[in-house]
Amino acid sequence: MDEVTRLIRDNAGIVGAVIGFVAAQVALVWRDRQVERRAIAAEKHADARALRDARLVRLRAAFEPVILAAWGLRRATSELFYSRSGDVEQTVEEVLKVSSAGVNEARVKLRLEDDVQDVFDELSRIRQGFEAFAEGTLVKTELKSADEMKRAWADVTEGVPRLEKMVAEHLRRIERSV
Repeated sequence: MDEVTRLIRDNAGIVGAVIGFVAAQVALVWRDRQVERRAIAAEKHADARALRDARLVRLRAAFEPVILAAWGLRRATSELFYSRSGDVEQTVEEVLKVSSAGVNEARVKLRLEDDVQDVFDELSRIRQGFEAFAEGTLVKTELKSADEMKRAWADVTEGVPRLEKMVAEHLRRIERSV
C-alpha cells in the first residue's frame, strides 16, 4: 500500500488530470444522455401532435356532412310542419337531397374512428324521428298519435343541438389531448 500511496504522491499532477478527465467524460456522457432523452421526448410529443392533428382533420371532414344532414332533416321537418303553400313533398325532397350529400361516406368514416358512436347514434335517431314525422304528415294511410308525432318532432328538433354539442365536445377533447 505504501508503494501505491508514494506513486500517487509522486505523480499527483497526472493522477489529478486523469481523475479530472474521467469526471469530465462522465459529465459529458450524462449531459449527452439527457439531451438525447429530451430530443426523443420532443419527437414523441411531435408525433403525438401530428397524429392528433390528422385525427382532427379526419373527424372534421366526417362531421361536416353529418351536421349538414342533421340541419337538412331539421329544415325538412320544419317544412312539413309549417309549410302552408307550394309542393311540400318536392321542397322536402330537395332539402334532403342537398343536405344528405356525402352523409353515407361520412358515416363510414365515423365508423372507422374510435369513440364517436354517440354521434353516429344521434344522427340515426334524428333520421328516424324525421322519417316518423314525415310518415305521419305525408302518408295518411295509418295515422300516428299526437304523442308519436311529438316524440318524432322532439327527436329531430332537440337532436340537432345535441349532435352539434357532441361534435364540439369530441373535437375539443381531441384538441386538448396532447
